[in-house]
Amino acid sequence: MLADWSDVAAGPGRLPTTTIRDEVYPDARGVQFRINGAVDDRKPAARPNGWDATGPRDNSTFHVYPAVRLAPGDSLEARWTDRSGRSHRSVHVVGGNTAVAPAPAPPAPPPAPSSPTPSSPTPGAKPGAHNTGPQAPLTRTFSSALIDESWLRNNNGGSRVIDGVHFTTMVRVRADNVTIRNFKVTTTARYGIENDVFSGSPTTGLVLEDGEITGPSSSGLLISNAVVRRLEIHHMGADAIKPFSNVLVEASYIHHLGSNAGSHSDGVQMVSGGDVVIRGNAFEMPRDVPGYTNSQVFMIAPNNGPIRNVTIERNWINGGSISVQLHSVGGTARIVDNRFGRDYRFGLFSTTGPVVRSGNVWDDNGTPI
Repeated sequence: MLADWSDVAAGPGRLPTTTIRDEVYPDARGVQFRINGAVDDRKPAARPNGWDATGPRDNSTFHVYPAVRLAPGDSLEARWTDRSGRSHRSVHVVGGNTAVAPAPAPPAPPPAPSSPTPSSPTPGAKPGAHNTGPQAPLTRTFSSALIDESWLRNNNGGSRVIDGVHFTTMVRVRADNVTIRNFKVTTTARYGIENDVFSGSPTTGLVLEDGEITGPSSSGLLISNAVVRRLEIHHMGADAIKPFSNVLVEASYIHHLGSNAGSHSDGVQMVSGGDVVIRGNAFEMPRDVPGYTNSQVFMIAPNNGPIRNVTIERNWINGGSISVQLHSVGGTARIVDNRFGRDYRFGLFSTTGPVVRSGNVWDDNGTPI
């Protein structure tokens, strides 16, 4: 909710009471704003996509630096994401009125998975280094990767299928219906691949298959509206996958997480969103591995907004302090037909709310859990 703009007036100084409440601050970007289409802070780090940012804290003040003088007719804009995951935008004209743009329609779901390619693991086979990752030579290398329509034209002949590329940087996807296959990402940036989740309008139709991601400091994947197949995600500073909405992850191999000192690394960390399926993957996160800290294999809780419809099925799950934490999920929450290892610290499950648990067994002897 955007508080009253009535104190905004022409002249210099700050706007101490114009606040935005019920906001979400993903990645510490906070509420974003600009004046007359530009930011008023000269620090590049504070200007994500041409917007200045406050926060991260609740009830943040929308402010103007003292050197900035407002005049009648100046336009102030704010945008933020509420706790339900919807994005909002408000425009106020000094000496005039405020307009709040309607929230956009929910993003379209990703395309249904296609038939397995010849490089797919045998159905039911445990994923590992032998059947995940690139299945063809990497013939090109890019040290910067903002994959938008211009990048596709200039670097990929206009094709939306990117094949055989080694990215030595974080990959930022800003075009819809992009497929990246037979790839490798090596970077120490915050994420391996992200598709503009924190803007409130992530891209749609993203497919990632037969790839390897290693080295990011926060997470290998930060994604919505995506299908992920046969990835090896390993040697991470913290988490492997941060899914938000409309995500399928299958037949992938996740190991060696949490090399950052003090990290609480999770295989899958989900704090808002929904319609997420994690199927047929291998998570190797045993306790007490020197140099790595494993928190949970699955950490799913509505810390930043509601969560709905989560399925964890037919995975190999080994390790974590607690292997699966699943809390307060609306719709359906399922933990079914998984095979569990015994290298956890405290236990297998911590759940709240209705959760379907069935068909889970110990991996070493097939005994039901």
